[in-house]
Amino acid sequence: MDWRADFTALRYRLIDTPPEIEKGLRRYLDTLGLGYAAVDFAIDADGRWCFLESNSSGQYRWLEAQTGAPLTAALADLLTSQRNAHDEHGH
Repeated sequence: MDWRADFTALRYRLIDTPPEIEKGLRRYLDTLGLGYAAVDFAIDADGRWCFLESNSSGQYRWLEAQTGAPLTAALADLLTSQRNAHDEHGH
């Protein structure tokens, strides 16, 4: 089912990422040398998470607007901390 078929009817809520999923995502990011990725999962009726894809520049603004999650601020903090670490090491 394409979730975009009735976009205006969709509702969003924040949920916790299970520890084993978070651990796998951190390993995935480390393996690929990524500091950020927007990842998509499907969660079935039994609560099983299924990895769909990873986007290096995935869109998220509508989620931030719907949930109040400070995604842009977190991404800005990540980029700023990486830049500061880069500048401190003279690279």
